[in-house]
Amino acid sequence: MAVPQNKRLRMQVIAGTAVGMESCALPTLVIVAALMGSYYLGMDSGIVAADSGKPIAGFFGTAVATMGMLSSASFVLTMDFFGPISDNAGGIVEMSGEPEEVGR
Repeated sequence: MAVPQNKRLRMQVIAGTAVGMESCALPTLVIVAALMGSYYLGMDSGIVAADSGKPIAGFFGTAVATMGMLSSASFVLTMDFFGPISDNAGGIVEMSGEPEEVGR
């Protein structure tokens, strides 16, 4: 991708789009497999409808799995916001001429 090509710009755009789609394919398949697995595990959980006796907990299993996947989002966002704050604090310590043990 980084090497200049003698092809048209359209071909480079298509190649770039293909590379982008390849990088998203595996995570997408993993998430789909996790959601399908949670649906089928929910259906096998033994929770049945009172009137028909059919299993009804498939979507409940999917909801529980979705909440489990989303529960880590708060930690990721917190670490994203904390990085620049600690960088700025380190820069302030360096520019103020304090000894190195202050920045640790």
